Amino acid sequence: MTAWPRTEWQISGQQPQSRQDGLLIGDGPPFLGYAAACSAFFDAAPPDHQGNGKLWRVIRHERRAWLHRIKIGPLAVTVDVRGTDLTGLRLELSSPTSSVSRPVGTTRRVTIKTTGGLGPHTLLVLRTDADWLDMRYFDSLVPGARDTSIVFEQPGTDLEMLIASGEGQHVEFKRTVTAQQEDKRSFLKTVAAFASFNSGTILVGVEDDGEVVGVPAADRDPMQLLITSAIRDNIEPEPYYDLRWVEHDNKHVLLLDIEGRSVWHVLYSKRPEFYVRRAGSTLRAKREHIAAGFGSPVT
Repeated sequence: MTAWPRTEWQISGQQPQSRQDGLLIGDGPPFLGYAAACSAFFDAAPPDHQGNGKLWRVIRHERRAWLHRIKIGPLAVTVDVRGTDLTGLRLELSSPTSSVSRPVGTTRRVTIKTTGGLGPHTLLVLRTDADWLDMRYFDSLVPGARDTSIVFEQPGTDLEMLIASGEGQHVEFKRTVTAQQEDKRSFLKTVAAFASFNSGTILVGVEDDGEVVGVPAADRDPMQLLITSAIRDNIEPEPYYDLRWVEHDNKHVLLLDIEGRSVWHVLYSKRPEFYVRRAGSTLRAKREHIAAGFGSPVT
């Protein structure tokens, strides 16, 4: 998965269309056919490809300037900016109730004071007057595999943000995960749903109402082994995820950050089950959802 910002084109057997002279027509740059497009971007000829599926996805990163490191503390957000041209850049931090804008300047570091820490539904944007060059959106916390550009000044700050936001499209609370079949199955359904097009974080050691009960010390290693083996043995393809322990009021919570990808992750491949995330619930995917996920029309 590649990070925003980027410019993206998709070249396929049907879109964009091709004139008789072989010129590709679409939103991307023009080329005299697939071979020319592939040679321009990859310095290689395309493989022998049949059918009407996607042939190549071409991605060009915006490298003029980007958010290199974001440190979130209880009273301020400090941002380091990197790039080749920082002329006229500003950093904006906006929430539903406030908006602050600061010039980047020659130090390439901007500090914006916050009251009570970073709130939910906050948007951080690096921009010029005309363009957005990079951004981060904090619904509760950027879901999915952990964003290494974001650093929390106080350990556990991200856990508190997730708990405060409650269960939702990208967050699930679990008191525990055990080897008992129904308990393990419920956990795996949510992992598969987050991994399939969605992304999300599962907090183990937290009640449905957000109360932190923690995981006993004697259970931590066995639970971690149970989770990694259950995911490996029951979900295909194996999801990308990051597993970590966070301490909160002398209690330990397991955070499982799952990266959503644009493919179905199947639970129990011998008798395939597909799941989707809707608000705070994990649901069995309907036939039309499954067909759309595989890029096929419902017949």
